[in-house]
Amino acid sequence: AAMALIQAMERVRPQLPPEVQELFGYGVAIHAGMAMIGNKGSPKRLDYGVMGDLINSAARVESLTKAYGIPLLMTRAASDKLSPRPACRVIDVVLPVGKSTPLELLEAPHPLSPSAFEPLAVEYAAAFRDYQEGRFGGAREAFADLAARYRDPASRCLAKRCEELLVEPPAQWAGVYR
Repeated sequence: AAMALIQAMERVRPQLPPEVQELFGYGVAIHAGMAMIGNKGSPKRLDYGVMGDLINSAARVESLTKAYGIPLLMTRAASDKLSPRPACRVIDVVLPVGKSTPLELLEAPHPLSPSAFEPLAVEYAAAFRDYQEGRFGGAREAFADLAARYRDPASRCLAKRCEELLVEPPAQWAGVYR
């Protein structure tokens, strides 16, 4: 369903006026877990909806699609439920605001993925290992190279973050970005 949504959004894009195309953006987040769904309110005013930590986390992941420049992010919890599991690349491990459990963010191939998704994923994984182990200089160089060669916005994002972490190294680094 997420792939169909991205394809539909991309069919809409060329039909928009140029000034609207510049502002046109979207992000898709896939997460899995327990949530409550149903009516809430009073007998005079009912509101049907969903609530729970799952919903809050999914909303935070959706907002991160903009930061990484990737239209589709899924969590490890969602990926583990898929059968067959798609070939994914780990984009980041983050601790969103207001959460106590880190989320592992993945990108699965989608309609806007580069044609060289698999080699990019392998090289990104090596750079990400350096990043998680606190070797920010080497990771920055590797991410910058990937950003240039593959025009990969996630690599550009992590290269910039590595620059920031080189200037202000964290006191304790566990490979999780807060």
